[in-house]
Amino acid sequence: MLKEQSFEFGQGSYEVEHVFVLRSNEASNESAEDHLLGIMYDFTNLTEEAARDIEADWVGHMSIAQNVNDQEVVLEVSDEASDEEASQVEVLIEENDTITQTVYYELESIEDLAVLSVDGEAFEVNVENLLKLPLQSALYVSNNARQAFIFDFQTLYAASIDPVDMEYFTESRIDTLSDEAKEHYNLLQEKFAGAEWTLYELKVDYELDEDESVLVSQAVDDSDNENAEDQEIGSFYGEDDWAKFMFDDVRYWLVSGE
Repeated sequence: MLKEQSFEFGQGSYEVEHVFVLRSNEASNESAEDHLLGIMYDFTNLTEEAARDIEADWVGHMSIAQNVNDQEVVLEVSDEASDEEASQVEVLIEENDTITQTVYYELESIEDLAVLSVDGEAFEVNVENLLKLPLQSALYVSNNARQAFIFDFQTLYAASIDPVDMEYFTESRIDTLSDEAKEHYNLLQEKFAGAEWTLYELKVDYELDEDESVLVSQAVDDSDNENAEDQEIGSFYGEDDWAKFMFDDVRYWLVSGE
């Protein structure tokens, strides 16, 4: 399993935190056709000098390929999902500092495995299974339009008009939302003008179950406790390629995301 794998090369160590697929036109993927394989990793500078251009180190040591119609295709790094302005600013990472980065690859096929190779090791990525997980960035509203979910990569936001007991969730503020999540929230307010929404947030992990439902767990920071385990909070049942889903006997419909 690629997630949580650690590698050391170049200027430091790389720990994979999240592996996912961005559909065409989803979140920062500006392509109308291509699906992107995203790998989010934490980089820690292990040198005595400021580290720079760590993506070049990553790309220089990592190779990702797919076997499509008996032909091996090496995947190219995509700039479709990059922040053009931010990419022009050189980021320096001081000794022992850690930052989170994401690199995107253009998938040749959404039906074939992708294989990441590094230092003689190979890790398979099941693209089809990744696409059975929730969208990375999307807004869903319940049948009665009084509850909503905003998916924002590894953060799940819940919004409600009615008072609710949100176990595991903590109340959130609008000014802390990412740009993508803020767009979804603004659309929610626009579509339901006058409604007063209370917003909650939760760091989550998703896992595909045997029946292809998705186990949703509260992500636990294990940096202080290696034995810490994620707390399962329930299951999502995606329908019609996540055009809608069921949770706790309530159906939610996609409002924005693809």
